[in-house]
Amino acid sequence: MIDEIFISVIIPVYNAEKYINNCIKSVLAQDFRKSIELIIVDDASTDQSVEEIKKHKISFLKIYSSSVNKGPSAARNIGIKNAKGKYIFMMDADDDIATNTLSTLFNIAEKEGCDLVFSDFKRIENSQNQRGNTFNYTSDKVFENEKILDTLKNEIYDHNPVFAQFGIIGCNSRLIKRSIIKNNNISFVDELRFFDDKVFGWSLLAFVKKAKYIRKQLYSYYVKPGEDSGCTSAINHGFSI
Repeated sequence: MIDEIFISVIIPVYNAEKYINNCIKSVLAQDFRKSIELIIVDDASTDQSVEEIKKHKISFLKIYSSSVNKGPSAARNIGIKNAKGKYIFMMDADDDIATNTLSTLFNIAEKEGCDLVFSDFKRIENSQNQRGNTFNYTSDKVFENEKILDTLKNEIYDHNPVFAQFGIIGCNSRLIKRSIIKNNNISFVDELRFFDDKVFGWSLLAFVKKAKYIRKQLYSYYVKPGEDSGCTSAINHGFSI
């Protein structure tokens, strides 16, 4: 009998040899005691990313590789297609998560019957959290039915910069029930290099009946001055908006 996998952690990787070790270590340090799988999709890296990943010798690691760089959307789709967990958790290769991230999100999802649970985040620049005591909301918050639609409208119309890519619309820093994705054929748009997380999040929330925000900064998003972001890199490589 195959043991049940409770969470599939999906990480797309492209030339992340400087950051991937820190990311992986944060996953390995989780206090979550149920079975997980770590799915890393290498998007045709030209550096030593894959070699750095293999150094960890992780029994629950699955590595998938693309021969041609297709972007994070296509990489995440490969991860989702091969995921076996009850829930999916996505993160970027240059970010990390607090030790209690998976256990916190999972316990709430199970106890409260949530299709999606997402936390707040730190914005790390020059080793400092630029958000400090800044949070998206003043307390934990539940979103159901029409409240989800109202929140979608608010985030788009108000364009509150405090949310960044970690409001209710997005893909990282959130635990998602895999059956919602599978049963409704939700996927990233492979060709998108801009706002791909927003398009995915919008599609997902059409089928989410209950979501919950946790007022804890569990996800660390790293800003690297002087380095290309995914968007600027895509522009520099000639991808249209």
